[in-house]
Amino acid sequence: MGSALIALVVAVAAVWAGEDGSPQFVSQSPELPMQLPAFTSPSARATLAGVQDGRVGAIHAREGAFVRAGDVVVQLDDRVQRQRVETVRVRAESEDEINLARVRLDRATAELERVRDLKSRGTATDHELQVAEADVAEQQVCVEIARTRREEARRELKLAETLLSEHAITAPFDGYVSERAKEVGEAVEPRDGIVTVVKLDPLEVMLECPVTAAGRLTPGRSLLVTSAINPRESRAGRVDRISRVAGAASQTVRVRILLPNPKLDWMAGVRVNVEIPFTAPTAIGASFEKSPQFLPQEQP
Repeated sequence: MGSALIALVVAVAAVWAGEDGSPQFVSQSPELPMQLPAFTSPSARATLAGVQDGRVGAIHAREGAFVRAGDVVVQLDDRVQRQRVETVRVRAESEDEINLARVRLDRATAELERVRDLKSRGTATDHELQVAEADVAEQQVCVEIARTRREEARRELKLAETLLSEHAITAPFDGYVSERAKEVGEAVEPRDGIVTVVKLDPLEVMLECPVTAAGRLTPGRSLLVTSAINPRESRAGRVDRISRVAGAASQTVRVRILLPNPKLDWMAGVRVNVEIPFTAPTAIGASFEKSPQFLPQEQP
């Protein structure tokens, strides 16, 4: 009885905090699953900011609100930019300059025909004919210049409209507003964070896995993740990537696990336990060697 109890104690892994706060591990029987502590966190985080100077006109989502990708979360005051757009639009849509250039070209062409007729009768000089021809060529260039200016105005209009659209700052993905750094009416400069949005489906679990157990894992493998608050709540997570660099002091590697959260019922920042099941021991790099991105490349 005593020897069996001692064997059982030796077989179970012990985890305690070292002097630097990092987890410390002792050996565990390779035939028992390993329970490792970790925390959930957002799988993506985006700080929404403007790309130009302005003033916050409206914030359409309070802190803690759910937003969908493409929703306008922040609206910068765009009154000045709207006026710029309308000013440029007048030039971009106007045909007046082109029409004027065409009228002048038609008049120069008619004058050239008259001078040619006079020249054929011997009543106009070669110089007069050259002047009339040069005037037609000049007016043709003026027509092209007018067309070019209209195209430039159209491109300027597109740029102005793009700058106007950037006053409406949208959510890049479905998520929750976790922080509001600015309020309505505050001035902002380019890249000033206004609102932070976090993605909670899937959640991310960053696991510090002992080197001795890392050989059990491969990218894509399913692992059981259990809430430390309510052990009855558990779900399967998927190994996304495994670091190739181990911590020299802790002898652990970082493992990223993606945890499905379609109902958004699990929060970020919650402590969980990740179960590393028993498999035949492998070298820590074995899982990477099987991944296509880590296969040796053929030499040319």
